[in-house]
Amino acid sequence: MTWQELYAIARSLRQRADWLFDRSEYQLAGEGIWGALHYTARALTECFGRAAGQSLSDGHIPTLPNFPSDISQRKRQWRAARALHIHFYNSNLTAAEMERSRAQATALLNEAFGVLQSNMA
Repeated sequence: MTWQELYAIARSLRQRADWLFDRSEYQLAGEGIWGALHYTARALTECFGRAAGQSLSDGHIPTLPNFPSDISQRKRQWRAARALHIHFYNSNLTAAEMERSRAQATALLNEAFGVLQSNMA
């Protein structure tokens, strides 16, 4: 699968997750965000390659600043997405926690999407 195809899947999952969040379908929406991040991580790897410790789950985004503070913030955002994933199985987050996790996870998606989108041209 090409990085463009992986990116298209990630965008589709993100759109569907946003639609589900708007309808308070938090469990499915959270899992959609988690899936979108995984497809985004794969797209970044296919597009740019990957050295050890330089994946999206490690907080690294190619072509962007990757200072320790950037890495730390992205790792927190990845953990927020993981919390959404765990909620799918355990129903352990409140609506407010879901919204906070969603905001953090989608900020990471937006950052990574920006890099992939700029590589489309």
